[in-house]
Amino acid sequence: MTCPPPPGFAVLQPTGTPLLTRSGAALPVRLSQSTAAMASPTARGSRSRSFALGGYRLDPALVDASHTERSRSLNNNDTRTPAVTRCDLVVTWTQELVGTTPATINRHGVMRGRRTATDCLTYDARL
Repeated sequence: MTCPPPPGFAVLQPTGTPLLTRSGAALPVRLSQSTAAMASPTARGSRSRSFALGGYRLDPALVDASHTERSRSLNNNDTRTPAVTRCDLVVTWTQELVGTTPATINRHGVMRGRRTATDCLTYDARL
């Protein structure tokens, strides 16, 4: 069974914990390896609601829609759920390579090599 992991990479831009706002521009993200063009982001974090290298960009409208939809789904899909106003996120960029598994071991198996890089992000829909 062989599947070397992809080359390591890091998030070069943005640095620190940037603030993404609903009315702001898309946030450019630059990863350190050219092979990281196949990286894909996932995010985890906390949300709050208010009742009154590649060429990646985190689009505020898509971030807003995604988090509001997820928030509502966690509240029994109640359409009266207020929109998300702030999210503190950890964005994990993942790159995966598929290797080969010898047919003598398991012809249905798949080997994967994976690398990740993480960065923090704060999204504020009030701005």
